[in-house]
Amino acid sequence: MERVLLLSCLHEPVLDDALRALHAHQAARRLLPLPTYESILREFFTKFTSNQLLMNASGVAKSVKVLYERRALFEAIEDHASALRMTNTWTDAVNRPEIDGLQWCVAQVSSIAPLLLAQHVHERFTVVRDKAGKVAAEAAARSALNLSPDPLLLVLHVLLAFPKLDISFRVPREAATPSPHHQAQCIMHLDDMSMYLMQELNVVFDLVGIDISRVAAFCARTIVLDHHPEKTLNFIIARPAFFEPEIAALLVPALAELYAQGVTLVLRYIRASLTDARVAAVVPVHFTRLVEQWTDEYPAADMHTLINEFGLHDEFAHHVEAAAALSRRSSVRPRLVVHDPSVVYYSLPIDRDRVIFVDSDAAVEAAHAILLQSPVVAWDVEWRPDQMPVKSKCSIIQLACASHVFICDVVNHWTDAMQALVEAVVTASVPWKIGFGLVGDVHRLRYSFPDMSCFESLDDWENVVDIQTYLKSTSTKNQQRGTVGLSKCCQDILGFPLDKSQQISDWEARPLTEAQLVYAASDAYCLLDLVRELNPPEMRSMYM
Repeated sequence: MERVLLLSCLHEPVLDDALRALHAHQAARRLLPLPTYESILREFFTKFTSNQLLMNASGVAKSVKVLYERRALFEAIEDHASALRMTNTWTDAVNRPEIDGLQWCVAQVSSIAPLLLAQHVHERFTVVRDKAGKVAAEAAARSALNLSPDPLLLVLHVLLAFPKLDISFRVPREAATPSPHHQAQCIMHLDDMSMYLMQELNVVFDLVGIDISRVAAFCARTIVLDHHPEKTLNFIIARPAFFEPEIAALLVPALAELYAQGVTLVLRYIRASLTDARVAAVVPVHFTRLVEQWTDEYPAADMHTLINEFGLHDEFAHHVEAAAALSRRSSVRPRLVVHDPSVVYYSLPIDRDRVIFVDSDAAVEAAHAILLQSPVVAWDVEWRPDQMPVKSKCSIIQLACASHVFICDVVNHWTDAMQALVEAVVTASVPWKIGFGLVGDVHRLRYSFPDMSCFESLDDWENVVDIQTYLKSTSTKNQQRGTVGLSKCCQDILGFPLDKSQQISDWEARPLTEAQLVYAASDAYCLLDLVRELNPPEMRSMYM
């Protein structure tokens, strides 16, 4: 309700009218008397109004999007509503609407204070239009912080709050000299940080020097969860301490998992480790053994490159012999995983005629019309098993909604219309995109379609849930043992595993077999069933 009433103020054309509407709601006790709501309105009327400073439909739409992105702020306000109602701000909001929001936030003893202050700080610097305004904003922030008994500790908590509001920032290098309890706070809250924030704080607080084991464990987790594993990789490669044997042991399992998914850039760390004889004797072998353990879930994991590059032919003689036998075959044939007739597998819950192989302009048009009207679309890709040393490109892209599964033939029908369809699904705020192991999929898509800018980064995708990442970030069990595969997730959550017998078949063959089509459709559609059962917070309103 707080967000709805605040949103109603945005339908006023100018800021003064919006503030009057806000104060009227607060005077009538329909809205909590928080200066933070004024801060939000000032920010929106600065950023999203026309040249005449008038709020129009486009500005309202942008404001709604930001309000959603900052839902953590409103959820925290709701959680602390009782305490906030007991403050004397009802009178202040009505009689002194000019109350300084920064100082008001610092004066709050509630744990919500850093989150509120983060919004006010962001707004103060957002509305700056010249150097004098910046100087005034800095002075106001400094004056407010000086009211705190421990300004630097408050700054730390504000920095931790920024990612919750989906706000970017930079940590000031001229921060006060940290004390041990400030550094301890940073280490304590590592798991609440993004990689970007940790890097910024490391410059000021030397987190690597304080507790490299904790930072290494953080990096191992982040490199798998982050949409940009190269950020974490660059951080660890630049610091020799991360190549100490006991620290390397913390990092290598996560790197092996990513490599098995097709993210080959992690080899930069393994190659860099070769300069230290102590590490070179252990890390490549350990890494390759861990990758081999993932081959049941990711049969296309490229063991050949690892064995050849790192000279591991003796250690993996069994794999070399199997690869040699495969290479002697006269042609590439589907290599099927055994189907177990005693197992009841996940069954596609829609009629078979709702599985459409998209290899014509008419099918692309139909897919575009249906998918762009769907609230949720599951996303998956398949490619032919890599033939050493050649890396295969994507063969099909599966897009599943509640009523249909569209299997896009990107080998023979990668037309402008199909590219437009894929880009529209990726970049639109609706539908939500659901995937499993999207980092690996996008890495393969970027390799397959280098001209498609939408595959450059997952950050360009609007409203995405990676089920594998979600489970890893929420389940202690999964964090400890590594990410489970899709079939195991289906078994644990839906009660039935996936039939993976077609996973490493030849996806470039045309026509695809009936078994391949059903497998491809099930592999995508099961994601819709999984996300409905998991009901992640960001999508919760869709399944209420």
